[in-house]
Amino acid sequence: ITVLEPAMKLTSMYDLKDALCAGSNDGSIKVITSGGTTLIQYAISPHLSQFLDSNLLANLFAGSYDIVVQDALGCYQKEGKTIGEPAPLEALTLPSSVVQEICFDDKNAAFNILVSGGTLPYRIALDDPNGNYSTGTLSQKQFDFKNLRGGTHTVYIQDAHDCTLD
Repeated sequence: ITVLEPAMKLTSMYDLKDALCAGSNDGSIKVITSGGTTLIQYAISPHLSQFLDSNLLANLFAGSYDIVVQDALGCYQKEGKTIGEPAPLEALTLPSSVVQEICFDDKNAAFNILVSGGTLPYRIALDDPNGNYSTGTLSQKQFDFKNLRGGTHTVYIQDAHDCTLD
């Protein structure tokens, strides 16, 4: 008696793409399979009983996921994978850097901000969200604003993936 088995064991490799912005759902897991009996299907938690024909599991938030890869004969693998995300963008005005305008319309006020989170380099615009953004260096986290009029100023920040500070 000859007992047949699939030519190769079902095996999987995973290509993980983290979410680009904190809180976004643009992470993905691409499953590359070999072996098993063709018609491979894929399921991802929390819906492990709903199988998909696509090996691209997309629109994922940061977090841990269980993935089931199953072939046509019901042979399967289950593995856990984690999608990451960058830290949220944050900005802090350096209190010691604030220079008040001395006389009306002198335009000699100034302040510095320190940006963290997201993905470098940062792009910064002052007082106009549609304005002229200037891009910092690959490691620049501090931005200096000088020659300003007195009053309230708003700094708009984008990171390398167009994530914005809310």
